[in-house]
Amino acid sequence: MLWQVVVSESKTAPVTFCSNNKKDFSDPLHDEKLHPDLVQELGNAKYCYHSLRGYQQHHLKKVEVVIGPVFDPAMNCFHCGADTEKALIPRPFTFGGWTYQKFCRSCGNFSDTGEPYDE
Repeated sequence: MLWQVVVSESKTAPVTFCSNNKKDFSDPLHDEKLHPDLVQELGNAKYCYHSLRGYQQHHLKKVEVVIGPVFDPAMNCFHCGADTEKALIPRPFTFGGWTYQKFCRSCGNFSDTGEPYDE
């Protein structure tokens, strides 16, 4: 079933296939090559085949992990992510009642803290 998906996808775009199942997918003489019978099934399709170890060695070292700025709902605006005022302002809640909210000078919106205001 999995191999049928690979063959089907290879008809529309190049595929990268990675598997630790060397018994079913790898060339018996070289575990980083696709089994010759499977290569025939792919025909002229472009493909890239790796064992899990091979994929890690050839591709993962090129991955750059990018982490954006940390979003802290207690300090950042829910709308634009900018820093909000430290003051809690009691305001009417959308669904009735009152809650504490913070004002953002950057976008002019209020961010609801979810803390109820009862007086």
